[in-house]
Amino acid sequence: MAYAPSIMGNAPTPGPDGPRKALWAPVASALVLLAASGCVGGAVVGVGEAPTAEGRIPGSGRPVVVAIVDDAGVPLPGAEVTFSDREGIHLVISDEEGLARFPWSTGPMTIVAEASGLRPTEALVMERPQETFTLTLYPVVMRGVVIDPAGRPLTEALISSGSATTRSRPDGTFDLPRAVPGEIIASRPSRAITTTQWSGEDTALEIVMPPKLVRAIHVTPAAAADEAQWEELLALADATVVNGLVVDLKDDAGRVYHESSVELARASGSVMEWFALPDLLADAEQHDLYAISRIVVFVDPLVARSLASSTVWDQRHDGPYTNNGLWYLDPTDSQARTYAIDLAVEACRAGFDEIQFDHVVFPGSTDPGLVFDGVVSEAERGAALRSFVAEAAAAMAREGCALGVNVLGSAMTVSAPGAVGQDFPGLSEVADVLSPTVYPSHYSTGWFGLEDPSSQPGTVVGRALDDGLGRLTGPAVVRPWLQDFSYGVDAVRAQIAAAEDLNLGWMLWNGQSIYSVGALDAEKPPGDG
Repeated sequence: MAYAPSIMGNAPTPGPDGPRKALWAPVASALVLLAASGCVGGAVVGVGEAPTAEGRIPGSGRPVVVAIVDDAGVPLPGAEVTFSDREGIHLVISDEEGLARFPWSTGPMTIVAEASGLRPTEALVMERPQETFTLTLYPVVMRGVVIDPAGRPLTEALISSGSATTRSRPDGTFDLPRAVPGEIIASRPSRAITTTQWSGEDTALEIVMPPKLVRAIHVTPAAAADEAQWEELLALADATVVNGLVVDLKDDAGRVYHESSVELARASGSVMEWFALPDLLADAEQHDLYAISRIVVFVDPLVARSLASSTVWDQRHDGPYTNNGLWYLDPTDSQARTYAIDLAVEACRAGFDEIQFDHVVFPGSTDPGLVFDGVVSEAERGAALRSFVAEAAAAMAREGCALGVNVLGSAMTVSAPGAVGQDFPGLSEVADVLSPTVYPSHYSTGWFGLEDPSSQPGTVVGRALDDGLGRLTGPAVVRPWLQDFSYGVDAVRAQIAAAEDLNLGWMLWNGQSIYSVGALDAEKPPGDG
């Protein structure tokens, strides 16, 4: 007679052809009882040699043949199969077809099959089966959630356990089939690689990913193109806490400084190759530097002149809108948005770690004569920029890069996005990194209750960042731009100290890539990189 298998309370799962076939095939006069073990990756009780054609093995008579498969019915070569009978416990390794054989002696015999990332399955065989029967191993599934230190969920984090990988969902949760107890690795652009130990327990694993602390310097196109200055900047990074570079790939004059293959860049005459990305990125990698490309987005006179349909249109002058020499592309125009994303994808594929968008803004004017593709009131501008950043961030996630966005320093403090449309809390929910330009000399009298903000650079940076961090509603990393122009060493050091007191990274801006070396610590923190 035969008994149906007991599967720890789980009924077979229906498949496309009806109920999943039983874990065993009953054969004439054989009694086989099966049970899926509740343990994960338990140790093999006894260890022996796999039988060979020449080797003598315990037992006698015709062998018991077991097919070891996964839940999709795929054979599992290399599975550990233990046969326990009155003569002892013997280990056999399944062959290339997932088959394990051992001679039948006298019953009963217990057979346990185990494979990495799968739950062990056990069979109690009372009489020798006349034919091959099957043991199915179901995946071990590790479940968990990925969050930032404030408890906010992180999407698109890559979770790895051995060869098994998965990505976290928008709510930060994940399921990882075939996880193996031991070291679990989580990685995500803009976040520090995080390792966690998992013992195989059937409880949700919480993975907390802190920001990657980047301390970078701005590299102008001229500095990147000048071999001597480029080498000086690399040497500065080697000798100080600097661990990143922000290289201008496209500026507010619309110029693209490398050999881009993006069609609109070439058609608009924007491409002028000043440096080769492969050489530049190879140097950055050799010096263990985090590579960021800066791309100006919605200020572009070259594209505005060649593609008027993508500009903010000024009805008063019947032409593209300009202000203070800046030509504005329309943030609601699909071609303008696609152009920026195409350039970002190209840079990411070249090897940059992060793409930083600058001038993600509407014109700072609400003149009713300005025409956009979408009907954009001042109140709607924040939502339009947020949707663009979300689209770009999703594209970067697919490519494996972080998306950073430069924002005005005032956006950290002012609650309304205003005409430019920079809604700081909203952007924090869709960008990977937000970089406010908290330049002390740009704050006028009265800011933070100060008569002369520019004379108190550390205080200004600290208060601006406090305001912004208090308004975060999403998991974006805040990494400010600090002012290394028109100031001396002490003022630059004060700004850096204010950012680091809040456990933030930072980036130094200088329009000529000449830096206050004396403001930079000489030693990199332990584990930096």
